[in-house]
Amino acid sequence: MFKSIEDFIAYWNYLYPIDLWWRRRYKVSFNSLEHRRTNLLDILFEILEEIKLESLEVKSSPSKDFPYIKGTGNFIKEKILTEEEIDKEFDKIKI
Repeated sequence: MFKSIEDFIAYWNYLYPIDLWWRRRYKVSFNSLEHRRTNLLDILFEILEEIKLESLEVKSSPSKDFPYIKGTGNFIKEKILTEEEIDKEFDKIKI
């Protein structure tokens, strides 16, 4: 089917460009153990999340106190509670 391994790799990268994006992003070699352990669905979810976060970043003004850093998942803001708020949350717990 393929004349060489290079032809197969070129075909694979043409057929699955998101796989190439993922391998370049994480510096993973083609057909390495790490590459074979990853599935295309997980890669697709990651790239779709990245695209969505980039579009959200453009639409909303980024917070100076909490800027989005790609690839870190820091878009989920940590809520800082006062001691009183913490006590109220603990009081809600039924033991």
